[in-house]
Amino acid sequence: SGHADLIKINKDVLWSTSKLNKWIQCPRRGWLESELYLSKDEVINEDLDIRMRGITLHESFAELISSKLNFELGKERQDISIKNISELGLPIENLMADFIKILSSKTPWIWRNDAMSVHRRKDFIGMTLSEFEKWWDDENPPISPKGRLGQMLISEFAIKDCINLAFEWDIAKIKPTLIKLPEELENLALRGWVDRVDLVPFEDGTFYNENGDKTTAPFLLEDWKPSRLVLIRDIKSVEGPSKEKLGNRHEKGIFEDIQLALYARAWELANPGDLVIGVGISEVGDFTRHYIEIDPEYNNYLSSLNVGIITSLTQNMYRFPEEKTPAKSNPFRAWIFWKTKVALKASKFAKNGFVYPTPGKYCDHCGVKSICR
Repeated sequence: SGHADLIKINKDVLWSTSKLNKWIQCPRRGWLESELYLSKDEVINEDLDIRMRGITLHESFAELISSKLNFELGKERQDISIKNISELGLPIENLMADFIKILSSKTPWIWRNDAMSVHRRKDFIGMTLSEFEKWWDDENPPISPKGRLGQMLISEFAIKDCINLAFEWDIAKIKPTLIKLPEELENLALRGWVDRVDLVPFEDGTFYNENGDKTTAPFLLEDWKPSRLVLIRDIKSVEGPSKEKLGNRHEKGIFEDIQLALYARAWELANPGDLVIGVGISEVGDFTRHYIEIDPEYNNYLSSLNVGIITSLTQNMYRFPEEKTPAKSNPFRAWIFWKTKVALKASKFAKNGFVYPTPGKYCDHCGVKSICR
């Protein structure tokens, strides 16, 4: 039954996508971890675990880009006369040197020589301690791209047709974004930070359509025309990956998680006239690959641009309610719709105190499995 009559949950909860994902996977886990904070503590050794490593990489990269393009993290960039760092005319070796300097200010272990530090330093910047110390003593001269940092820089030059619009965009900077569906009363207040937002040009080469609509993009576009075309990216650190696991994290972001869809909708709600035509995971490992799931209306066009590795996972998979097959609507928009609907349903269940368990593959890695009965 879930004991709904006994459980009281804050009706004005401010949701993050990670918290929502827990409730969607298993309401019991969502309740025990997010409301009662009963999950088993994980041992975190400084910033060396995978999650913190990814955060450090992303924050360092965002700081590099924002400093070079002169805009503030968390806010939308106003001057887009220079699209991205590929147009700065700076040698990649100079950018690599600046990248390492930023990273070194966030990672005390980079100066150490224990086994874990040796591994991480080689992984991040491709140097031994003596090589790093000599480079530092020589006053940080330009250096060839190496390690994960080098691969992030190299990959950035491969998506040169995008304009960097925002990094670490704060969804709830002014107030939480209210996510809802048309003609439904239920809504949820969303908080979070979008790792990266890019603009792509229209087919005429412009980045703003004066004749576009200035209202929020509907799920069913019909005659609605966008003023700007936007891509939402989330940056994830991965191990390897091996050849057979390439793109796995991106695929999980499309099918298992709700983050990309809710972030796309949050951007559209906060920026009337904008249309999100692509979302994806940037997998940062031995190589960096920018995957991007594209609205099929723009697939052929974007295939001619350097915007990343294009996927079509949502095609033939999603349609709007009561739509007959074969579906004629836009599957990418339908995907955003259904992910939003699932999130709203999870939020409603939480507010109503439904905390029944839903056993599945997540149980193996659940932080509350020992107390779940």
